[in-house]
Amino acid sequence: LDSEEFQDTNESSTIVGDSKKTYTRSYLMYAITSNISYFSQVIAPVFVNLIFGSSLTTELPICNYYFLSDETRKNYFVFWFIYQAVGMYGHMTYNVTIDSFLAGLLLVTETQMRVINYKLTNLNKEVKHGTDDKANEDKEMSKLKKCLRHYDLVLKYCSQVQNLINVTIFIQFGIGSVIICVTLCALLLPSKMETMIFMVTYFMAMTMQIFVPGWLGTKIRHESQQLVFAAYNTDWISRSKSFKRNIMIFVERANIPIQMTGLKMFPLSLVTFTSIMKTAYSLFTLIRNVQEPDVVKH
Repeated sequence: LDSEEFQDTNESSTIVGDSKKTYTRSYLMYAITSNISYFSQVIAPVFVNLIFGSSLTTELPICNYYFLSDETRKNYFVFWFIYQAVGMYGHMTYNVTIDSFLAGLLLVTETQMRVINYKLTNLNKEVKHGTDDKANEDKEMSKLKKCLRHYDLVLKYCSQVQNLINVTIFIQFGIGSVIICVTLCALLLPSKMETMIFMVTYFMAMTMQIFVPGWLGTKIRHESQQLVFAAYNTDWISRSKSFKRNIMIFVERANIPIQMTGLKMFPLSLVTFTSIMKTAYSLFTLIRNVQEPDVVKH
């Protein structure tokens, strides 16, 4: 990331700027949704009890510690409540930060692919077609070599990111799929308004948790495939044999798209995300049908 090729330049400032805005908007959306979910689960019940003048809720945010006696739970209720509330918020903040960090790593890959694509597409625009000027030829060859070095660094970066997120993404997608299904089933149960808000916002947060990596994985694959077309868009026909040879080698490598995976078992793509949502909805429908009363007899 500290290499010269990864640094922002005048050519790539617009692309990098757009990616920063996208990341900021996505982070804020995810963080706000998570905080609303936390507020509805932890803070809202307290306000509801205070507003309506009833006694403070006797339910803790996470679990009620039934292994303790009723007297112990009652005497130390405020302590247990604060302990669970602070721990729950810390856990939520940790999840938001880690998920955003992993998404940022993937977004850097997609952004650098777009930068290389832009540089290749505009490689020979300053050179007149058919020129034999050796200075211009050397200049364009130097630009091409920089693009190739940049691409090689991106491949190494992708390999390191893949090793970093391999197990994490696998667990995240696996647990996220189960939680989405459980949350859908929980929405069928009668509950208070604040609990319903918590379930809906929690469902949205978990959906975003697996949607964003899938979306970025699809974009990375797409941008890596576009590099082949960007290479052909260069004015390679009138260039030297050395230039053509470098383009050919680059195209051979770029024909293999970059695909991020989770433990090499499934690709990070919108197809995977769609499959997870379909499976979760199918299980939700099955459980709903089982829970429905038998109306055939009536």
